[in-house]
Amino acid sequence: MSDTSLAKIIQYGTSAARIAFTPDPAAGSQVLYLWYETDNPPDTFAWDGSAWVQIGGGGGGGSITSGTYASLPGSPSTGDCYLFTDSVYTIAQYNGATWDYFLDGKIAVPPGPKSGWTNLNPGSDLTVTDGAGTIDLSIAQNGSLNLRGIVKIATPATITYVFRSQMVYNPTQTFGVEFYDGTKLIGLELLTTTGTQTLRVQRWTNTTSASTTVFTQALLGFPATWGGLIYMKLTNGGGNLAFLWSLDGITFHQAYTEAVGTWLTPTGYGVAGVNLSAGDPLTVSLQSVVTT
Repeated sequence: MSDTSLAKIIQYGTSAARIAFTPDPAAGSQVLYLWYETDNPPDTFAWDGSAWVQIGGGGGGGSITSGTYASLPGSPSTGDCYLFTDSVYTIAQYNGATWDYFLDGKIAVPPGPKSGWTNLNPGSDLTVTDGAGTIDLSIAQNGSLNLRGIVKIATPATITYVFRSQMVYNPTQTFGVEFYDGTKLIGLELLTTTGTQTLRVQRWTNTTSASTTVFTQALLGFPATWGGLIYMKLTNGGGNLAFLWSLDGITFHQAYTEAVGTWLTPTGYGVAGVNLSAGDPLTVSLQSVVTT
């Protein structure tokens, strides 16, 4: 028979990607899964129905251990993998120089610890804590307009954020990712008000005075209010600032762009929010911030 009719799946990828992938063939099917590890050639594995079994190669494979985020091995070898027991990151793999962390099937950069950031407009209603690589923010209700969060003074070309948020509709909460110049801000934000949820790009004169909303789009089913992963990206290149969002962290959609200097010239970046909802905290888990 023609080899194109054989029930086989041959995959090329890293050891970490193989470990994170569990084949799920249809009931009753007879499918052969083979995996060739691109970072440990010529190691080849077959799926036996419950586990990966090495069938070829044998050289250069790393060890697999597990434990807490704080117990990450201090003297790893290239290819070593570490499974986390207390973190949002499924696995980390040592690339010979640093650990690569994986979140939602993609490489992530843990934003913690919080000591690497500066609180923006700190107040008693802002609580910032370290998680297992993550940074958790809680903004209690404030009777006046106060944009609170964390920032870094740096100017990367691209900042890709991954976070989860729990927001309520009554009456107003907003949270987003911001460019910052030391006074003014402009950010891609989620806004919840009574009965509505909006994606917007908002200019801020300072942390207590909102200026112009330059982009707005009504949302239906965006995960801000029930804790799903949210992907946002800011770019600063070619003389323009751009604000992008994604549902999967792979395909990004541009919401808005403007020339550098139209509102501000960034000297920093961060995340920030406002909570005007009595009794309902705005809570965020910042899980990855990748800069290039």
